[in-house]
Amino acid sequence: MAENLPEIGAVLDLEGWGRESVRLRLEGMLDLVRGFLVAKARSELGSTASKYVEAIGEPVFFEPRPGVLAGTITLGQGADGGDAGLALLLENGCGPWDMRQTLLPGRSPDGLHITEDGYFYRSIPFRHGAAGGEARNFPPMGSQFTRDGQQRMSMAHRGALDAAHAGAIGQRVHNAARELDPTLSAPGRRMQPWKSGCLEAGLAPLLRQRHVTDIFAGMVRETKTYERSTQDSFMTFRTISQHPRTFRYDTQTRRGADHPGGAFNVMGNTQERNWVHPGFVARGFFRQAEDYVQTLLDSGESFGELPAGGTP
Repeated sequence: MAENLPEIGAVLDLEGWGRESVRLRLEGMLDLVRGFLVAKARSELGSTASKYVEAIGEPVFFEPRPGVLAGTITLGQGADGGDAGLALLLENGCGPWDMRQTLLPGRSPDGLHITEDGYFYRSIPFRHGAAGGEARNFPPMGSQFTRDGQQRMSMAHRGALDAAHAGAIGQRVHNAARELDPTLSAPGRRMQPWKSGCLEAGLAPLLRQRHVTDIFAGMVRETKTYERSTQDSFMTFRTISQHPRTFRYDTQTRRGADHPGGAFNVMGNTQERNWVHPGFVARGFFRQAEDYVQTLLDSGESFGELPAGGTP
């Protein structure tokens, strides 16, 4: 187990019990616990749920001392190779951070560029789901303008639209995006957005005061061809740069409320600045699972009837 990772342990004294019977019952209980964690993630995390679920380890069993069987589930040791770092941030929570510091230059040199005056920049892809769909992996077009959508983005709810109005915007954008000439690529290969058509600005209102264009401007349609089908995905690309002229804020103090994009180089609330991640509220699913474990132990239902002695 990795040090300092949250875990759930269940320990049963084997003295006087059949080893295999107790192991099967312990496995059953930890399977229920893992299911509890998966269900919590999928119901509460939205687009980050899959990364969290991938990081949940399978139950591991060991004997810490003779006669005692222990089982544990560890976050960050998922068999699917999930992003342990993101999962732990979701579990434990964290404050805001400047993505310019984490993405520039970043761990990967792919797509990294430098200006003549020495500033790093790169293009960041954003994937959008079909209008009216569920926000499991990618936000459906239009959902960003609803109160729930803005809450998922840790935005203030000023200017939030009702579901019908936001849905109409999303459908308008989706209809236009489906008419774009596609960028063809084989599965697993990176697309080249400059070789395809893209949406013009103006199909949706500005989402934030600091934005210069709407979040769907420049959207491209990527089509991947498989053996028996084709699949469309919709992407936009935004440039993150170290250059001070690209720092924009929601607070408008110099240019007036009617000027899109916010004021440049105005000191204000850091969280209002572009490319600052709002952070994560601690979810504490493993702490909740500890209460669930106690409920299972108290009920006895997950273990079945244990005899007073001997082998079941």
